[in-house]
Amino acid sequence: TMRGRSLKVRTELFNKTKENFTEVSKSFYRQAVYEAVRIIDQKIGLFKCLGQMVNEGEKVETLDQRKFEVELSLVDDPAIHDLNKEFRQVDSPTDVLSFPAWEDEPALLIYPDVHLYLGEIVISLDTAKRQAQEDGISLRHMVAWLVAHAMLHLVGFDHPTEETRQIMRTYELAIVEAMGFNSIPKMAAEVYAK
Repeated sequence: TMRGRSLKVRTELFNKTKENFTEVSKSFYRQAVYEAVRIIDQKIGLFKCLGQMVNEGEKVETLDQRKFEVELSLVDDPAIHDLNKEFRQVDSPTDVLSFPAWEDEPALLIYPDVHLYLGEIVISLDTAKRQAQEDGISLRHMVAWLVAHAMLHLVGFDHPTEETRQIMRTYELAIVEAMGFNSIPKMAAEVYAK
């Protein structure tokens, strides 16, 4: 269980349009990340996911009771456009980007008494707000799903096939339900089609 563990979420707020912050508080973002980690741990076993990424010779049990850290950046469309172009070679804005800590390394490095850094999530509030309006849902609902989707990427999930897409959708639904919503956004199907 997540009891007894701590999860540190650093929220870097780069967005200049303050109206995007009135609907979704910092505590909501932190709760979304926490619930995503809790559900992943409960449904799959967080350490099972992370254990596949640990250096050979490290015991997966050493991960148990670890403290985790996730960095969450909230940006506007021009900022995420630049990141999308630089890191994915896609010349357009997107809703969310995930940068797993293990992406450029063969495995996670485990240091005793140090927060285990899972990676960074970057959300464009401009795109999230637009998608929420098009989908007929609240920005909070959209953000809950974006965090769920991104957190699954941070712990090693991807969606290249219909089978893997369905697995991710199942866990995303469990996470957004834990946040009080009864569905993933309809536009999520478009994300998986890319």
